[in-house]
Amino acid sequence: MAPIVTTDVASPEPYPDPRRAWYGVGVFALMLLVLFGNSGIIGLLVDDIKRDLQLDDVKASLIIGFAASSLHAVLALPVSRLVDTLSRRLILGVGLVILGTSSLATGLAATFGTLFLARLLGGIGAAGSGPATYSILADYFPPAKLPRAVSFMNIGTVYGAALALLVGATLLVALRATPTLTLPLVGTVRSWQVIFMITAIPDFLLALLMLTTVLEPPRRGRPA
Repeated sequence: MAPIVTTDVASPEPYPDPRRAWYGVGVFALMLLVLFGNSGIIGLLVDDIKRDLQLDDVKASLIIGFAASSLHAVLALPVSRLVDTLSRRLILGVGLVILGTSSLATGLAATFGTLFLARLLGGIGAAGSGPATYSILADYFPPAKLPRAVSFMNIGTVYGAALALLVGATLLVALRATPTLTLPLVGTVRSWQVIFMITAIPDFLLALLMLTTVLEPPRRGRPA
């Protein structure tokens, strides 16, 4: 009888503590909430932007959608390759910093050219959000629990657009009485510019949470 040959099969990496995993899902949901909220706010403020910067409809359409979405679409593929090799938490955190910088730059823009560049920057920051979050979720949860986590995370996508209208309209009404404001180190700015500066705050706060508190799980399914 042929001898029985045994091989040592490495046990699969255990999944992270569910509390840490669901905390990460919550941060990802907030990230999507802010991301889609920021995208919606510029549509709410477009009339004020067109009036103050003297933009026609073509230029307005470029800053509302094309500037951010074009780079987002183009860069998503190369960024997804980086997701396979770099820290996904780092990619998400840096992306949020870039998004916050984009919102801040949008608030400081005084010409069509600077506004267009600021919106392009936002597309760069958002490019890694999808690939990195789905990659981490696959390492957070076993396959049977993954759909629930993805569904919970995508709540941020649904409510982000609604929150943009609510928060944007509230800020717009509050600042409408003072069309221009004078800020330290910045000077005189218009009310719509202040709104964009305010929207940069959640981006930077979430970046801090992402980089310091969200778990970067071991990668699963890689050959030894």
